[in-house]
Amino acid sequence: MANIKANITELRQLLDITPAGHNLMLVGNHGIGKSEILTSYFSQKGMTVVALFLGQMSDPGDLIGLPRKN
Repeated sequence: MANIKANITELRQLLDITPAGHNLMLVGNHGIGKSEILTSYFSQKGMTVVALFLGQMSDPGDLIGLPRKN
């Protein structure tokens, strides 16, 4: 895993070249606009954005759903 420091312009360029199957994790202080940058970027490309804040989820079921029998 690489740690890369980038400004907004560099982040947009990085998003342009990152394959769809790869994940990125943005790290920064609270309230600096990490979610807003991503929402804006993908909305401009016509994609729906759903923000999941893992720190606010109480258990894994919040993220992956409840188990069910097949």
